[in-house]
Amino acid sequence: GAVQGVQAETGMELHSFTTVADATKCKMYMKNFGEFYNDQIEHAGTIVLSRTQNMDAAKLEASVALIRDAKRRGVKVTAETAPHYVSLTDRELLRGDADYRMNPPLRTQADVDEIINGLCDGTLDAIATDHEEKADFVKAPNGSIGMETSFAVCNTYLVKTGKMTLSQLVEKMSVNPARILKINAGTLSVGANADVVLINPDEEWTVDVDKLHGKSKNTPFKGRTLTGKV
Repeated sequence: GAVQGVQAETGMELHSFTTVADATKCKMYMKNFGEFYNDQIEHAGTIVLSRTQNMDAAKLEASVALIRDAKRRGVKVTAETAPHYVSLTDRELLRGDADYRMNPPLRTQADVDEIINGLCDGTLDAIATDHEEKADFVKAPNGSIGMETSFAVCNTYLVKTGKMTLSQLVEKMSVNPARILKINAGTLSVGANADVVLINPDEEWTVDVDKLHGKSKNTPFKGRTLTGKV
């Protein structure tokens, strides 16, 4: 069922299986991925396939389709993506700049579109950021900083383009992560932690690496004008 569903949706020949042994463990193998992914979480009854980024040898389209099929069949699975996967494509790699090296790498516009579709239809539950220091293009580890630009990037490419509402973005970046991790946050309800962030969703600003607060400056959004300021 799962294999046929993914193949029908993506046109890719996949060899995969998903089993749930004790509601805390999921083993997944795909020939295209080249290895097993065995992700666990302590919270009973929840399986976490640790982000679509882990499926780094296959098209992200197939990753989203696999997660969508699992949810359709009632598997308790959560998944997340990152801001650069909804805003950048593999054409950025032509720059030869290590700040655009991710794992998995940036992919095509079709993959970006499917990641966005997955966010909007509930297949992908959350948006998170990755962090990694950098060296030159060849020697640098994969990844980039993203916390200081995360809201602005998602607001610019998802909300301001009409793909989702601001409330939906807040759910993906705050409400859902708190719910998944079972922490008392992500809400303004009485008794919750006062983890309040003030934003101006309409303020435009240009990313200046020299004005970022972190020690690392390797952002793929340097020099870009974004909308939404924390």
